[in-house]
Amino acid sequence: MRAIVFFSGSGGGTLGLQAAGLDVAMAADVSVTCNVNHHRMTGVRPLRADLSRYSLRSVARAGGVDPSSFEGLVLLSPPCQGVTSAGRHQPS
Repeated sequence: MRAIVFFSGSGGGTLGLQAAGLDVAMAADVSVTCNVNHHRMTGVRPLRADLSRYSLRSVARAGGVDPSSFEGLVLLSPPCQGVTSAGRHQPS
């Protein structure tokens, strides 16, 4: 099964999907630092995209995935507790 990961961060969600046997077709995140770490950890090179400015369909297309024919899992990965406004703002 294929998967797409939005808000991919440093790759924890992608690693979990890969461990479960899924093929991650694309990932996307706005953070350059996270994208570099994500690629190192998972082998998947994320697309740098501010997902608050573009539709998920347009980002998927930019990442080489046709959203009209995609069959698989779409993961919208929540941010780590330390960096989200809903978290405790303690990155460590």
